[in-house]
Amino acid sequence: MGLDTVYYEQQPEDKARIIATLKQQGCPVAYVGDGVNDGPALMEAHVGVSMPRAADIARATADIVLLNDRLDGFAEILSLSQNTLRLIRSNFGAAVGVNSAILVGAASGNLPPVASAVLHNGATIAVLLRAPFAVR
Repeated sequence: MGLDTVYYEQQPEDKARIIATLKQQGCPVAYVGDGVNDGPALMEAHVGVSMPRAADIARATADIVLLNDRLDGFAEILSLSQNTLRLIRSNFGAAVGVNSAILVGAASGNLPPVASAVLHNGATIAVLLRAPFAVR
């Protein structure tokens, strides 16, 4: 997962302090917790992750609550989010490229208005149809 450092078995008062220090240094911070004393740290982290059977306060303050009591779910979330961002960037680039070409064609008089509208809407539908099949 590309982790640089892991802290564990910390005192409750040290958890949020360590996270604040790491954030001040510009480090992205994820925190996994399940207890009552994890609430402040879950809120302080960039991403707070809680287990499904965690204390109510931990689930309430976490950004993500895993569906199963398995930490490998966190790796699955990371992979899915990276694939989703890759798809968003790709779709955005495709939409901008195709629509820019359509705009140039329409502005230069090489594409009639109806053809421009059909091509624009077709490109939009193609991008939307691509989404459910690309993220896995």
